[in-house]
Formats: sequence, C-alpha cells, structure tokens
Amino acid sequence: MKAALIAATVLTLVCSLHKANSLGKLKVQVVLLPYVPSSTGVKVNFTLSSPQGCFSWLNIKPDIVSVKPLYLEEESGCSREAELTAQSTQPIRLSSIIIADR
Repeated sequence: MKAALIAATVLTLVCSLHKANSLGKLKVQVVLLPYVPSSTGVKVNFTLSSPQGCFSWLNIKPDIVSVKPLYLEEESGCSREAELTAQSTQPIRLSSIIIADR
C-alpha cells in the first residue's frame, strides 16, 4: 500500500530559463519527484542541467523543494547544474517553479 502511495504522489516542478537564448537551454522543463515519507530517511534528488551557460537559481517555494547549485568553481557564483531535493512532508501533489537566471 505504501508503494502505491509513493508512486501516485508527485511533486511537479516547472523549470524555466530567464533571459534564455539559444546558448543556454535546460535539458528538462518539467520534473516530477515522488513523495517519500520522511520516516524512511530517503531523500529524492534530481539534477537539473544545461549543456551551456552559467546560471543563478531561484526557487519560488523552498518549503516544497530545495535547490543546491553544483558549482564547477564556487567563486563564479553561477553553475550549469543544480540538485533538486523534494522537501514536502505531505502526500499531496504540490508545485514549485525553479528559475535559471543568466
């Protein structure tokens, strides 16, 4: 029964580029992350990336999903990749928007 609940409950993230052009595009526009009860100790991650460009990441709802930039060089202040982690503690469908700003 728990497996059915986990599979049926997802977190929808709409990911977009701000000031996007042909040099920087996200590989994925919509991410669905499954709900996993906190009692399991399991965190669900997804790496959002762009083959080109360097971005600052803006998270509209940090209580639903955390965004951790994966820097090649920390000093640059921008990255091509960010790790998304579901933070929700509720078995309901939630949405957030992640913006990659150049």
